[in-house]
Amino acid sequence: MENLFRLISKRYYVGHYLPYNDVGDIADSIVDGPFGLKNQFTAHKNYFDGKHYVYTFDKSLHGDEEEFTKNYGNPLCEVSIYRSTFVVEENEDKVSLKVFYYGKHRKVGEPFFRKSTKLNYITFNKKTNIFTIGKNTEYHKKRGKGKSTVIRRNSFPISLTTDFYYSFMNGIGDTKLYNDELIQGTNIFLSAIGAETISTHTYLPVSLFGCLLDKQGIKKSDNWKGFHEIYPKPTKKDYKKNGFKFVDTYMSLHNISSDKIKKIIHKVNRPCFVSIKQLIEVFGKDFILQRPDEELCEIFSLKNDETPFTAIIQNFENFKKRDLYNCYRVYYLCKKESFSQHTFYDHIRFFSVISKYEPIRWNATTLKELLSEHAVWSDKVDFYTRGKYSRMYSDEFVEKISKPIVMKDGEVFTPVILQNSDQYVDESVHQSNCVRTYQDRPRSLIISLRKENGDRASIEYLPSIGKYVFNDTQPVFFDRVQTLGRYNYSLDESWNDAIFQLDVRLKTINKKLWGNPVAKFISGGGTKEFEFLFDEDGRLTWKNNDGSVDIGDELPYIDLEW
Repeated sequence: MENLFRLISKRYYVGHYLPYNDVGDIADSIVDGPFGLKNQFTAHKNYFDGKHYVYTFDKSLHGDEEEFTKNYGNPLCEVSIYRSTFVVEENEDKVSLKVFYYGKHRKVGEPFFRKSTKLNYITFNKKTNIFTIGKNTEYHKKRGKGKSTVIRRNSFPISLTTDFYYSFMNGIGDTKLYNDELIQGTNIFLSAIGAETISTHTYLPVSLFGCLLDKQGIKKSDNWKGFHEIYPKPTKKDYKKNGFKFVDTYMSLHNISSDKIKKIIHKVNRPCFVSIKQLIEVFGKDFILQRPDEELCEIFSLKNDETPFTAIIQNFENFKKRDLYNCYRVYYLCKKESFSQHTFYDHIRFFSVISKYEPIRWNATTLKELLSEHAVWSDKVDFYTRGKYSRMYSDEFVEKISKPIVMKDGEVFTPVILQNSDQYVDESVHQSNCVRTYQDRPRSLIISLRKENGDRASIEYLPSIGKYVFNDTQPVFFDRVQTLGRYNYSLDESWNDAIFQLDVRLKTINKKLWGNPVAKFISGGGTKEFEFLFDEDGRLTWKNNDGSVDIGDELPYIDLEW
């Protein structure tokens, strides 16, 4: 094959270790071998596993090939080489973009090297007009751990399509050094197949998607770029069935028909067919078609970081005509003002729960009225479904997480772990959100991060652990799923560093520090105690002392923002 472009990057690392150890006060050390000691303190681990030696680090050197070659076999050195190769090739049948990643690493004191390989590729077949995108991990192995293959044809998921870029940049400290050359090589590939050139690697899936449409003879709409992340994708057979008309084919594939809706879809930069179908199902096709075009353009689109309209249809069983109309008005405002839609979904759920116990009407038609009504409904949901809760985490965990976070400029942020109903209510009232309804959700850990001026960030973490628990040093993982300010608005940049520090602090928590937390529920029916535990999938839950899974199932539950 003819080589159209080639770029190679090599990185070297050499870590030097001292030929001796300072034993100090380690009384139980066992002298074993010329290169170190076997004991509970090791160079790479913080627990004794009976086989790793101790080495005292001295210095490290990066990027020195001569130093790497010199210490290739030195048992007192840790050595690594990482090589990335980017190539664009062409022959009479196809054009290919490939990235080969090769890593070779030897730990200090070990005589053998560990090898790691990866191949990313994008190939266009000139005769069949088929794109093939894939990756082979650990391709040097015939079989075994880590070896995998992923292949997609005429599909351009952004993670797979752009993975070649990150494979090449793996281990490179200054990515700007190679970024321009990688984009240059990518554009040589795109030009060779007749696709639009790009300015950044994240636009590559859009360029390939447009090229495929052109090769298949599809009549693209002006807003075709907004369709590249819409799935499922039509096949060539689907396009042929609809006269190779772009929007008509997508509408047919999603069982949507209407000249007005087709007109609106042509105007929307990023249409969401899931939302369109759900809105029609909930509010009725006649009602939707009567709405002004500017409203439909708003609710049919999907902005960055938004989710489609996915309300649970069963929650609308007790809605009257006026309730549905007011619900629609609020949803439109949530979209228009970029307000938290999850508050809207929680409001629907609250309506469904309360309507089982008393007559209720959705009166809110503005966002301000929604927040006011939401606070009232939150109290009602508590009244009908919950009593008083208290959580008792280990003292060590609370003490470690609750230490004030002092920034470089002297500003202090204080994390507060919510542990009882009063704290949940206080947070909910202060923030004007419904975090109070999260007190009986076992897998939610709520931390209120507070500034000295009284401002707060309500943060939800989902603790989890590996599928198999080996010992107390096993880490507990905390997935941060919600980070919101007052009225559920997004936080400004002044919070970023403190939240990052809080995330880092939680990464130091292991099973021992987490301890054995318990919860207590007090209601008119008496007192129940629950034990927190991780289920077989590693997710946090709780159980009654008699072993039966506890509450939460009676309340229709959507795991969404407060």
